[in-house]
Order: sequence, then C-alpha cells, then structure tokens
Amino acid sequence: MRGKLLILALVAGLGFSGQAARAEDTGHIPADTAENFLLRYRYFVTKDERKAIEKVNKELKKLAKRPDSPEKTAEQDRLVAERDALIVAFWRIRDMDPSTPENEFKDLVDERFADIADEWFFMNTESPGLLFRSNGGFYGDMSRVFQLHGPPHALGMVEGQRFVPLMLWIYLNPESGRIRYAFLFYERMGGSEFRLFNQDAYKMDLCGAVNEIMQFRNFAYTPGIGCPEDVQLTYRELARTMPRTGNLGAYIFVWALQNVSEDPSETQGKALDAPLPAGESAQQSGAHVTGEPPKLTGEEGTDYLRSACDRCNSLIPSRMELDDALTITISRKHLDWSLSGETATCPLTVRAVFEYVDDARTVLAFDVRPVLEDTKSAVAGQGDEELVIPVVSAEEIAALRPGWYRVSVYLRNDLTYKYAAWNTRFVRVK
Repeated sequence: MRGKLLILALVAGLGFSGQAARAEDTGHIPADTAENFLLRYRYFVTKDERKAIEKVNKELKKLAKRPDSPEKTAEQDRLVAERDALIVAFWRIRDMDPSTPENEFKDLVDERFADIADEWFFMNTESPGLLFRSNGGFYGDMSRVFQLHGPPHALGMVEGQRFVPLMLWIYLNPESGRIRYAFLFYERMGGSEFRLFNQDAYKMDLCGAVNEIMQFRNFAYTPGIGCPEDVQLTYRELARTMPRTGNLGAYIFVWALQNVSEDPSETQGKALDAPLPAGESAQQSGAHVTGEPPKLTGEEGTDYLRSACDRCNSLIPSRMELDDALTITISRKHLDWSLSGETATCPLTVRAVFEYVDDARTVLAFDVRPVLEDTKSAVAGQGDEELVIPVVSAEEIAALRPGWYRVSVYLRNDLTYKYAAWNTRFVRVK
C-alpha cells in the first residue's frame, strides 16, 4: 500500500490461504509444458493451430511405441523441435508489444489462470463463497468465460421461488461504457453448479428462455403456441426480484435472457471463440476502433510518421499505473505523429471512469486531451524515451470517497484512432 490507495489489478488474484488450494497442486490446471499446451490453452487455440499441434503429438505417441534406436531418438528430437516451433509461433503472433522481451498476452492469460487457482471470486463482496472448483473446475463454463475475458466489470446474483439461481457477468466497452458482453449463468433444474445460459438459442423466444430457468419447467411448452401462465408468473417474479448480491437491477437479468451484448452483431458463440491474434483481429475488424479514423494526408516522413511497431496494428503498447495518481506511460516510438516543419505533434484522448461498487449511482469520469509535442528529428529517431501522461492527479484520487471502485481507462491516438484500454479494481482506504 502506498498512501491511502490499495490496488487490486483486474488480473491479480484474491488469494485465500487455507481455503482454496492452488489448482496446479490438485491437477485442475495443466502445467505449462509443451506436452500440456493444448490442454492448458485449449480456449485460445484456433482450429488450424490445434490441428497442426495434434498431428505432431500423434506422431510422437506412435513413435514412443517403437524400440529405442538412434533413428527413433533423432525423429523424436525433430518432432519435439517442430512442436516447440509451433508453440513459439502461437505466442509470437499474439504478442501485444513485440519490442519488449515479455509476451504481455501470455502473461495476461497465465495471470487469469492464477486467479482461477486462487479462487478469485471467493472473497469478492459481490460473489462471496463462489468457487470455480464447485462450478465445473478449470474447464467449466465459469472458468472458460474468465479465461477469455477476465473478471467482469459488474456481477450480480438473483434468486426466486419460481426460478433457479441466476448470476450475470457484465463486461463494458472501455470507450462507450455500453455493454460489450453480458454472460448469464444459471443452476440448471436439478443441478448444483452454474452453467452458461444459451442466449443465442432464445434470441426470438423470451417465453422459452423464462421456461428454461424455471425451478419446475413446463415441459408442455411449445414455442409459438402461447406462453403458459406459470411461465408468465415466473417472468413477473424475475422482473421485480431484488439482487441477492451486486448492484444489477432485475431488468438487466430479463434483458440478458435474450441478449449477450448491446452490439447486435455480437453473439455468445463469437464471444466464446478463441480470440484471433492481435494482428489478424485488427485486420478483420477495421483495427478495433470505434468510428472511422481520420485519413492521413500528405507524405509519410514529411507530413506524418507512423509508429515503429508494425505488428501492433491497432494497439498502443503502453502501461497504466494507478497509485497515488493515475498515469499512462508510452514509449515515443509507439505513437503516430503529425509533422509540421520541425515540429511533431500527437493528439490523444484519455478517459478514466471510476464506478463506486457499493453505489452504482456514484460514477466519476475524468477526460483529458493532451497534445504531445516534440521535434521532428527526435520523433524520426524513434527513440525508446518514455512519455508519462497524467490522467487523474493525486489530489483527485485523495478526494474519492472510501470504498471499492471499478476503474475503466481508455487511451486513443486521435491521429489514427489506435488505442489501449485497461480495467482494474482498487479500494480507497480511509
């Protein structure tokens, strides 16, 4: 702790010694070895990548049955090297910042695994006692969503007489603040663990969705032939039920029965697919930016200069630090600059949103639009000098009311709309 601020990063685990043993110790999370690669990272591997690695593993398995010989050893060495090369390539194309020795994407995924092992939800005020190991373990629905998307920005649970316990995870778009994903979990009739509700299946059938979450399902219900009274009663109960935990209203649970996002193009299936490598994803989605970026005019090197990080695509390698103040640090070479004579400028938009966990009505937004300025010669040199951008001052942090906060931070280069985004939690101590 420094000052009065204790940071709990989004990818940091809430360890609970003595209550939740690390999953690696009990074999729930495969070790980080080449042999276990497909088991450990199964939700991140694309179909083609899996096929290539499975082919090598199959050949190694067949080879192991042959008598030992120099030829067998040489072939094993060749296949192991081939598999290692496939794994190296897997991580290389997902590296968020190829200019650093670390692979930030792998670090992020492994930290989420550590959070799962440490039972991140167990001591969370919004989900007390919730355990991954009691809800399918490492390969359960809860774990799958957590692995792919990390801890949710908001979480709520509801219970009723007519419907089974429900849990909703909300993920926000860092720029617009709208719902990017809403994953609804439910304890299936007769079950005891939270399973992911199939929102895609009930997109056009609200009555069927409500029937699915009923304590005693109406098996006579037929889609399109009216909605039985007991299903209607269940709907009305859900619509007025106060959440058992969290600040999510009943209306959002009703909405989530048929919707996974406020973006109509999103589906639950797409949200659970293996994420594309950063470069490929940027190319397919228009660089993952909101709105059409301004068109650069003039000649590169004379009128503008692009980032030296060719493989970063839409992402700006940078780091956010939230301690006594909130700052963003960026290497000068990772920015796009506008050139005018001997002057280089880079306009940025930064937005930080602090949401008080215990009172959803308390939301503080901090908006800054710094314009960085440097010399053309310095920028053209693409040096490694780091620039620190102040976003929220120490005085503003100190003025926050004590308690838990969810924090979303969004950074955009206004010249090309490249971006970076962070979500984190912290508690302001008295």
